[in-house]
Amino acid sequence: MTFFILFVCLVIATALRYFQWRRLSLMLYAATFFLFIAIAYGVVPNMLLTRLQAPYALETPPGWGQKNAIILLGGGSAKIPDTSADRLEVEILAYGRVARAAQLYSACKKNGAQCSVVVSGGDPQHHGASEASIYGKYLQLLGVEKSDLLLEEKSLNTWQNAQFTAALLKPRHMDTILLVTSAMHMNRSLAYFSHAGVHALPVRADYVAAKRFWFPSYNLLMTDLALHEYVGGAQYYVYNLLGWNAAAAKQD
Repeated sequence: MTFFILFVCLVIATALRYFQWRRLSLMLYAATFFLFIAIAYGVVPNMLLTRLQAPYALETPPGWGQKNAIILLGGGSAKIPDTSADRLEVEILAYGRVARAAQLYSACKKNGAQCSVVVSGGDPQHHGASEASIYGKYLQLLGVEKSDLLLEEKSLNTWQNAQFTAALLKPRHMDTILLVTSAMHMNRSLAYFSHAGVHALPVRADYVAAKRFWFPSYNLLMTDLALHEYVGGAQYYVYNLLGWNAAAAKQD
């Protein structure tokens, strides 16, 4: 997305030069160059990420009820080539989410409460297995009892995560619901789950930041990830205004 934006700016600047609007063309060339430098050096991605993540920088220990649900949102799977049946593993950006969910489950159990881990994620990458099933195996290795796992294996995006998980939880009448995802992904996730009728308490996993150096690839990636969240959030509110989203569900 970031490269596309920069490319479009260059195309427009070139078109302006072609139509003899040279001063405006030079200004846009210069603006594009300085925007690239600001992204590459980490200024732009840090601004974008801080606004997304700052509300979740500090962590508050959750108060456990009698019946608790920990919702773990999928973040992709990785296919390992040259292994038996091309083994599938947790994607790099999702390891922190899995670890956080397992940590919360352990804390819940130590408090003597009932605790279910709801793993939400289908197979959007068409790897042949759902994210929920892959993550579930890792959670069992980290101490989560199989009987306490609820797998939601149909969703292909965050909106569907919320809709399908809400349907799964509704008949179970949980006292406390925690939502585990990356800090940058939390704003949009909470909005979607609230729309689906799930009042969840946010518990962030990873918290990322841009790096202050001139090699641009990492900071371009961080900018892309942040822009994806802003676009997704804006899309949600536009769809609400246009009436394209399903009606918001009532929260229990």
